[in-house]
Amino acid sequence: MVLLVTNVMEILLATVALTKPKLDAAVAMDTQPAIKWGWAILLPKVVALDEACSYTGSKTTVKKNSCIGNYAYYATGLNFTAGVGSCIGNYACNATGISIHVSDSSCIGYSACYNMGTKTSVGVGSCVGEEACYKTGISTIVGKSTCKGDYACTEVGAGSVFNEGSCIGTSTCSYTGNKTIVGVGSCISDMACYDLGRYGIVSLGSCIGEYACSSTGTGDSINVSNSSCKGKSACFKMANKTTISKGSCIGDYACAYLFYDNPSLGSTVGNCQW
Repeated sequence: MVLLVTNVMEILLATVALTKPKLDAAVAMDTQPAIKWGWAILLPKVVALDEACSYTGSKTTVKKNSCIGNYAYYATGLNFTAGVGSCIGNYACNATGISIHVSDSSCIGYSACYNMGTKTSVGVGSCVGEEACYKTGISTIVGKSTCKGDYACTEVGAGSVFNEGSCIGTSTCSYTGNKTIVGVGSCISDMACYDLGRYGIVSLGSCIGEYACSSTGTGDSINVSNSSCKGKSACFKMANKTTISKGSCIGDYACAYLFYDNPSLGSTVGNCQW
């Protein structure tokens, strides 16, 4: 870079500008003319993709190839960590809470992790898609390769756990209730566990198919055992406090609306295969 320096004061100004901390991958360097006391010099111009990494809290760590996009990492809370290749996309990690850990290759997409709740942890390769983990509740745990798809885990309840390889598809686990637990490889397909009730438990390999467990147990608990609710709308809108035994409700609409008119029954469902 060539500096057209006219006096000692200009040298000082140029030195300060050149030693200004960089914003790593989100910063492009250019030059712009600056007029000081009638004299022109060339100073570095920071093009930070519209505040990509601005106003971050203290104890913040951003690793390489991260924080890319307009306001991608703007106004995050204290103690924030973004892994390699994370927080990519406009507003991807904007306005998150404190003590957020985003692993490598996560929070990718428009508003993917926007306004994420305090004390949330995101595993490797997770929260991928438009608003994939938008406004998650506090103390949410998102496992590896989880919450993948547009709106996959949008506005999930506080204290929820989404285990590895779960919640894959559009809106698949969005708006689930507080303290929901989704097992490994569960809630697969569009809206599979959409609006699942609070305290819901979806065990290993369950709720597979469009709307498989959608709107089930809304307002209260539901317990889906291993390898159950497999098929389109298999357990759609089942009643509150229902327990579904292992390997049950297999087939399209197999247990749809079961006990829905009597939500206080607290029933146990076995088989129910079509």
